[in-house]
Amino acid sequence: TYHGIAADTYEQDVEVSVCHNKFNQERIEGIIRDLSQKSGGQWFLDIGCGTGNVLKFGKRYFQHAVGIDVSFNMLKLANERAMEVVQADALFLPFASNTFNVVSAFSVLHHIYDYSLILKQIGRVLEKGGFLYSDWDPNMRPLTQIEKNRLSWKMYLLLSFHIRCLRFLAIRVRNPVMKHNNYVNLRETMPEIKEIYRLAEWHNLKPAVE
Repeated sequence: TYHGIAADTYEQDVEVSVCHNKFNQERIEGIIRDLSQKSGGQWFLDIGCGTGNVLKFGKRYFQHAVGIDVSFNMLKLANERAMEVVQADALFLPFASNTFNVVSAFSVLHHIYDYSLILKQIGRVLEKGGFLYSDWDPNMRPLTQIEKNRLSWKMYLLLSFHIRCLRFLAIRVRNPVMKHNNYVNLRETMPEIKEIYRLAEWHNLKPAVE
């Protein structure tokens, strides 16, 4: 429900803007290109494809690339960009077993209550020796000092700080530069959907709502 409401402004959302900057777009494209070379580049599935942030690279480097999402409004935008998409539930993938060389799940796992269900489906549709690409899902705070010292956690903290700064400038200060870049925050303009957002972001927000 949340992503259906947010679809038209999703790519301008201050929270996801970092995913769409030049650095991360080049990083994602490089990963998909490498996975295509390693896997044979035949069949690519993007779970939770949204408007096509990762699927567009799958289309570029695989002979066949398809995306699934539960949000019709998100899929409509991806379809308008000439991407092959199917409305489907990630926990009940409508594909035959052993079909895909690579499955992508970018910023998806934190929406899933029970990871084991989606991982079983991914394992089923992946061919033997296939690859799963999961990204942008820092779901749990580190419990030990060793985990806290990892570069990945420090990068996440840096990105989180960057996003909070963008949100402050765009929403609190109403900075004209941010307005020019069309950054939005749907939770601020439509506070009535904050609870839906909290449910959609189950794992990311879980420590804050317990």
